[in-house]
Amino acid sequence: MLITVEELRNISFRRANGGYKPEDVDTFIDDMLVSYEEIIEKNKKLKEKVEELQSRIEKFHEEDNSIRNIILNAQKIAENSLNEAKTKTTEMVNKAKEEVSAQFQISEKLKIECSKLKKHVEEVYRKHMELINSISSDAKDMNKSDSCNEISSGKTSEEQDALG
Repeated sequence: MLITVEELRNISFRRANGGYKPEDVDTFIDDMLVSYEEIIEKNKKLKEKVEELQSRIEKFHEEDNSIRNIILNAQKIAENSLNEAKTKTTEMVNKAKEEVSAQFQISEKLKIECSKLKKHVEEVYRKHMELINSISSDAKDMNKSDSCNEISSGKTSEEQDALG
């Protein structure tokens, strides 16, 4: 049990033979009273400081919890954004692959069609050349026969046409 300041102020001692000097005891009690009051005041200030620090610690804990929640939310948002970006990227890559495949198929069909068209044009060209060569041969043959007719009749083909 602690002694209060009032108890120290009101304390009295009985006198005994061969006891202490009352002035020394009073001085000691006064000194003790001052020291005790200082200790009580320091203790009071320390308790106030402890309460203030506990309050600040609680605020720090609250802020810490808020910061942790913010970080967790930011991580979730980042993960969602990353997953969404991966999904969109995959979709874009797949779509691009499909488009490339479709364009490749179109290209292959066009190559085949071009090859067929080239063969057809070459065939038509060959036939035309044969026809031209045939016409050219026929014309030469006709010229030879006209020349022979002219020689045998003595008239030119224009004269024969006029008579004709």
